[in-house]
Amino acid sequence: ALAAALALVARVAVAAPPLPSGARRLLAIADVHGDLGAAARALALAGVAAVGASARDGAVEWLGGNYTTLIQTGDQVDRGPDSLEVLELFEALTALAASSGGRAASLVGNHELMVLAGEHRYAHREELAALAARDAAHGAGAERAAARAGLYARMRSGAQVRAPAITPAH
Repeated sequence: ALAAALALVARVAVAAPPLPSGARRLLAIADVHGDLGAAARALALAGVAAVGASARDGAVEWLGGNYTTLIQTGDQVDRGPDSLEVLELFEALTALAASSGGRAASLVGNHELMVLAGEHRYAHREELAALAARDAAHGAGAERAAARAGLYARMRSGAQVRAPAITPAH
């Protein structure tokens, strides 16, 4: 389903006429679910950002200029192995967009709320294994508490907007 959606976005992006001078555009991206590669491809196809191999290495570039508003509609975490990197990516895009005169913001989805509540049934196995290894190295619960605190801080920052969780059937 994701491949079909990306193919559709690619056709639309190629067919879309260039924006006239001074025009603004609004883009929304939803349900990234810890898949940094899919997020990077979608952002590139939309012409809004270029993402390197890792959001952590600073290889993120805002391409939306001063005429683009990007809204990430929540569910950045769970399912895929890159939840923290996806959060860092959209946090970086918020700052980069602002410095270019554009705008970016993230909504808090039901999966972010579940993580904050300690519900990890949708978490990717590799992320859970890495978390367990860190817990063992740093004392049980320390890393988990720090990760939750960091996630909560990101959600409470000006870069994020709290919205009521709507639980889609997925």
